[in-house]
Amino acid sequence: MSESELRDLSSKVQKQQQNVSDVTRAGQTAVSQAGSEWQSSAFETFKARWQQDKGVFDRLAADLSDWTRKLNEHSTVAARVNRPFR
Repeated sequence: MSESELRDLSSKVQKQQQNVSDVTRAGQTAVSQAGSEWQSSAFETFKARWQQDKGVFDRLAADLSDWTRKLNEHSTVAARVNRPFR
């Protein structure tokens, strides 16, 4: 792949990582701001499930961040390797 293709892919992966982080932040805010009127067994079940899902989202965001970093590293290599001979 060329440098520009790798950088483009990196940008798309970074955008997806940001989307996952935004969803996680919004979910955590909703759970944190729930007042006493929401205290019920159903809400407690939801909160427990949210904590599991949040862990999955956090791992996904970390993996996407790693992919972004690796793609950027590979793009610099591609820039050197794909340079025309002089």
